[in-house]
Amino acid sequence: MILAIEGVDRHHYPNLFEQMFRMRAAVFADRLAWDVTVVDGRECDRFDAEDPLYLLCVDEVTQHLK
Repeated sequence: MILAIEGVDRHHYPNLFEQMFRMRAAVFADRLAWDVTVVDGRECDRFDAEDPLYLLCVDEVTQHLK
C-alpha cells in the first residue's frame, strides 16, 4: 500500500518514519556515498522541517517499508 503522509502528521507513524530515515541513511550515505548528515543511523535534512508530503510504500502484513 502507498501512504501519503504530511510532515505535520508524521508523529502518528513513528515506526514508519524511523524506518524511512534509516533507509535513507543506508541508501544515500552508505550505498551512494553522498555527502549527507547521518545522526544515530538516520538521514534527515532541512527539507524534513518544511512540512513535506511523504510517500511511503508499506507492506500491509508486516508494516515494513518496501
